[in-house]
Amino acid sequence: MSKRITCIPLLIRPVSGAKYLTLSRCKLLPDVWFGKMPKVLKQAVKKVDSRTKPLGFDPNYVIRIDEQIYTKELGKRLQKEGRTLQEIPNDPFLVFRESTNLAKHILISLILQQGFMFWLSKSYCFIENIHGSRKTYVDAHMDMRRRTEVCYAPAYHLPGRRIERINRNKLKSNVKAFQRYFSPYIFKIDRLSVALSNLWNALVSSYLDQTYVSLTIIFEALLSTRTHEITHMLSERAAILIGRSPTERIEIYEKVKQLYALRSKIIHGGGVPKKGPLKRGESLVVSTKFTTVPFAKLTRLADLSFRLIKAAINDPELMSIIHSNKAESGITEELHSYYTKKLLSR
Repeated sequence: MSKRITCIPLLIRPVSGAKYLTLSRCKLLPDVWFGKMPKVLKQAVKKVDSRTKPLGFDPNYVIRIDEQIYTKELGKRLQKEGRTLQEIPNDPFLVFRESTNLAKHILISLILQQGFMFWLSKSYCFIENIHGSRKTYVDAHMDMRRRTEVCYAPAYHLPGRRIERINRNKLKSNVKAFQRYFSPYIFKIDRLSVALSNLWNALVSSYLDQTYVSLTIIFEALLSTRTHEITHMLSERAAILIGRSPTERIEIYEKVKQLYALRSKIIHGGGVPKKGPLKRGESLVVSTKFTTVPFAKLTRLADLSFRLIKAAINDPELMSIIHSNKAESGITEELHSYYTKKLLSR
């Protein structure tokens, strides 16, 4: 039995204080598997790299896509949208070309559960031959190198949760919730897509001021409905969605206000250091030569950003409003009413 697969090798490392991922192998979608890199597949990757530019790191995990099943499942998704595969140009390399979006889809779903660093660089296409329990891989003579994506953010501020194991059900739930935003030929642009885009920007940016601003945009995308008293509005609504008790909601309200004040300093020219030594991770400095923000505040902001996205996707009423086909002005008014009722019903 033979089939063509696309694989995306990854190097995943935990942040300080976190355990290594212990998810050995998991079927996330009918066509997509995530798990530890099999030795035989790693050897096939090295063989390809021997005649091309090498991967640049030693992979320990892999995203594996069955191209035939992927195309079949894509047809089902398109049918739900009132379209067919016949409308789309015949592209034998569709999965291969879409591998970047597939990688983003899986990594965002994973990292919302547990902070970790990752390296992502190339995609490979192989013919997988199955002989009983034994598998061999034949190079399909396609490897695509993209700009190397390194998850800079967790090294500094993503919360390293001490998780024994990745919760497979929660991971699959995240993957399903985000699928509409990463499928080829299906373009969903709404407030959650803006939040996810800025989450990715925050993860891979090596400029901490840009990471910080990207994380604050997540709050605006999911919570903002007016242009005045923005700090109060975002703080109040984040507290309502994330907080589980009156005490925790008050704490979140105060934290978001403080974190948003730092965002204002960054974008309005407030990143001018005071007199004295500049300390990376403690000072706020935005200059052409050196940029840093306080790591402690970055950590708190990242944690709240993660919690906000998870709270949003687990709220059916909120998601039904965001996914509505109404005009943006109509969605904004519905969201405003939703948050007002949420606040007054407490």
